Amino acid sequence: MSKELQKEEKKSAAAELKETYLQQMKPLLSKTVTKTTDEGEIVVKFSRKGNKHLYSDTLGRAKGLKKDDLNELDKALRESDFVKSSPITKARKDDITKFYYFKDKNKALYL
Repeated sequence: MSKELQKEEKKSAAAELKETYLQQMKPLLSKTVTKTTDEGEIVVKFSRKGNKHLYSDTLGRAKGLKKDDLNELDKALRESDFVKSSPITKARKDDITKFYYFKDKNKALYL
């Protein structure tokens, strides 16, 4: 089997795996989590784009976040502790103006 064909098959398997986990995360799209911060309460919602980003984080960027954790991130966030908020450092195209950091109680992970 050629290297290109092996790479294509591997990529296809990775794409299928990603799609499987994104499907498992679909219920998050209808969930909200209300969290208390230093500035009052905020409502956290999940989005398709955000879920893709979270999946990518499981590929090594976020130590402690595993693929099997993804479909229950609303519960992890609900049980997490507020740490701090931080304004954005550069202009963004989306409506995000600030980040809020929460510490997961069961993992060495910040949400």
